[in-house]
Amino acid sequence: MTKNTIILKAKQIKQQQKTQAETAARERAAALEQNAEYKANAANIVTVQIQIAKNLAYKKPVKTEQALLKVLETERTQILKKLKVNPADLEPKYTCKICKDTGTANGKYCKCFTEIINKELNALSGANLNPKNTFANADLKLFKDNPNMQKAYKLMDEYCKTYPHTRSLIITLVGPVGVGKTYLVEAMCNALITRGFVTSFLTSFNFNNTCLKYHTTFDENKFTYLNSLLEPDFLVIDDLGTEPMLNNITKEYLFLVLNERLLNKTPTILTSNLMPEELIERYGERVYSRISDKQNATIVNLGIGSKDRNDLRHKK
Repeated sequence: MTKNTIILKAKQIKQQQKTQAETAARERAAALEQNAEYKANAANIVTVQIQIAKNLAYKKPVKTEQALLKVLETERTQILKKLKVNPADLEPKYTCKICKDTGTANGKYCKCFTEIINKELNALSGANLNPKNTFANADLKLFKDNPNMQKAYKLMDEYCKTYPHTRSLIITLVGPVGVGKTYLVEAMCNALITRGFVTSFLTSFNFNNTCLKYHTTFDENKFTYLNSLLEPDFLVIDDLGTEPMLNNITKEYLFLVLNERLLNKTPTILTSNLMPEELIERYGERVYSRISDKQNATIVNLGIGSKDRNDLRHKK
């Protein structure tokens, strides 16, 4: 499934939601028209609205018709009150009040639309992001003995707020097990999803598996796997170094994805328990040349007492 296919699916979902909301509103209104008083009032309102439109078209005065319309609308309110019906119940109950289920707001995709896309992408990648893992919910007191982690949280929070006006396109977070790397990158994903960007979060195992599927597929679905890695605005590969090393796949496709996304200026975030010298030993010079490129990449060591390889503040 390509990003374009996912966008099409998201549009279909929003259209279905919009249609359901408007159909339900029409059905509620139709049920009310069983009441003769309400039906007559509704018909009179439509007649006056049509007359106002005609007068405006022919540049005739509409003051009398507008006054009559106000009287009829007041009468409708009284009828609904007598029938114990809330006027708001006659309006469509859209799932999104911002875009009214059109999927767009202010000339761009609405937050609800990008949430559908991200949900589909994460399902495709096998990820299960915890929406509660956010910068706002992070308790930095847990890292009182690790100033590098506190610094990283603040810098990554700022990175997500200023993206895409940032210069670091490959960020590698390294540190021991349990230091909080996964929570941090999930917080980054959730922050960017909230801002309407398409993100994809994969474990290194799922990344490896996706590359394997691309490598061994020879039908029309082949590029679905590669596109799922190249098309998202923001890609996270978590726990790099725990995946099995597959000949002609692991190193080769990691380099391909990093390089293509770098050329497209779309960020890739890596986390690993491996230190820089272990990363170069495991993945080779080509991969390491991308994640250590001082112009476009940053390696952040989150271990206690360690220093950042490149300060993110100089990468914005």
